[in-house]
Amino acid sequence: MLTGGNSPRYLVELTARFHSATVMLTGYQALQTTGRTIQNQVDKSDSSSKTRIQRWDYESSVSSFS
Repeated sequence: MLTGGNSPRYLVELTARFHSATVMLTGYQALQTTGRTIQNQVDKSDSSSKTRIQRWDYESSVSSFS
């Protein structure tokens, strides 16, 4: 959810230091958290944004190996 511990600081450092980085959100992202805000941007992102956001459906990937 990127709300506790060092995760908010790490996210700021990643965006400040690197041209590109991958942040994987695992599990449920609660409402009104940074993780949910990022997750909601997936559907709103466009090519003009300098940040690339992708969604990977873990459950679909796992079921394809069954």
